[in-house]
Amino acid sequence: MPTLEGKYYLDFPFTCVDCGSAQVWTGRQQKWWFEVAGGKMEQIATRCRDCRIRERARKIEARRVHLEGVERKRIARTSLDFLKKRKRKRPIR
Repeated sequence: MPTLEGKYYLDFPFTCVDCGSAQVWTGRQQKWWFEVAGGKMEQIATRCRDCRIRERARKIEARRVHLEGVERKRIARTSLDFLKKRKRKRPIR
């Protein structure tokens, strides 16, 4: 876990959970994460830069596919509701 010793951050070695490469979370990166981005002290780096970029793209794509499915469902439901209402309005013979 990164530590704040005195007034500086120490480099923190870690292994990327996706690709398994050995990485170092530098003091400069920690300073940005905790002081600028507002990260919590309990959080540590778990992915290398390339894997973070891939994971972010994967999440964006999954969200896009999900929202497209929700929209298709909404359109289908709206069309079905319209047809049901239309059938009810026909006079009984």
